[in-house]
Amino acid sequence: MGFLKKKKSHESDDDDLKDDSPKVKKAKDKSIKSSSPKRTSGKAFIRFVFWMFVLFIIFKGVVSFTQGTRVIEKVTNMGSSEPAITDGIKGFASDFATEYFTWSINDVNDRTERLKKFISGIDADAGLKPYEVKGTSHVQSVEVYDTSQINDASFEITLNVRREVDLDSASDSVATKDKKGKVIKQTYMVVPVSDTPKGFVIENYPRFVANQQKGESVPSEQGEFISDTEQIERASELANSFLSSYFEGNVSQIKYFYDDIKNAPSHLTASEFEMNKVENVSVYQMKGTGTLPSYIRIEASVLVKSDIGEIFTNLWILNVIEKDNRMYVISIGDQNDQQDIASETLEEDTTIGTSPSDPTTSTE
Repeated sequence: MGFLKKKKSHESDDDDLKDDSPKVKKAKDKSIKSSSPKRTSGKAFIRFVFWMFVLFIIFKGVVSFTQGTRVIEKVTNMGSSEPAITDGIKGFASDFATEYFTWSINDVNDRTERLKKFISGIDADAGLKPYEVKGTSHVQSVEVYDTSQINDASFEITLNVRREVDLDSASDSVATKDKKGKVIKQTYMVVPVSDTPKGFVIENYPRFVANQQKGESVPSEQGEFISDTEQIERASELANSFLSSYFEGNVSQIKYFYDDIKNAPSHLTASEFEMNKVENVSVYQMKGTGTLPSYIRIEASVLVKSDIGEIFTNLWILNVIEKDNRMYVISIGDQNDQQDIASETLEEDTTIGTSPSDPTTSTE
């Protein structure tokens, strides 16, 4: 085509200016290759990696949203899961205490022989002066009261030893003239036990510690004391009738006293104890908290008799409400402030005297 022709070299610049034909760009010579590097493929790869990362983030977000919040608890176990103070150590100390407090005045040397399998590095009598022994000692029970670990191989086991001492077999001496017959002795002793490659051993004398002291009771919130005579009489009648049926295991009669029959036990086993009488009743008005409505708390001190004539004092707590000038039971025992009274029920199968809801028996 004419417009693709190259200009002749002899044509002047003036002829070009006078030429009315449109100007056409010169075609590049394909034989001349560009010296600059191609960047198109590199940018495409970067874009691909970027969008794949974006899609991955979106996918993870969707998965996390559908799974909801997950709580991961990390538990780190340090060392062996086996308790450091094993039952074997406790048993070894208990066996030693049994032999330690067992002797007969007629054969004290027998005790020395029995202790040989427990002790090492101390005298054969483990600290007892055999010539000062009075009477015969027999262990009734040994209970582990406390344990402590001194180091990897040393332990201290605190034991409560209960034994019977027969002083009738003791010789007549100044120390025992006024003490004859059998007496019960209770001793708290600390037994040091060493764990060696060949087994357990006692390398030091045991020591006696003071009997454990009781704590102090913390006053509980009992509500407002009710002194109204009529309410106290109704509370006494309810406690007497309800507990009589309860000890007899009369389920059909028990349901009569409940505000909601669903809260009454479906089965009862008659107790080996017989209710003697309601000795004393205290009545308190309890305020409701949260979902817990207000109710009346009856604390009944009750005398019960065993089948061999023994009499014990029980404390029973009845939680009741009043309707139409009458009291109805809603639950037995201390009330949980965090629960609705109406939601509390007795166990499906209740055995009187062994039920967890029964108060602790105390002796007078």
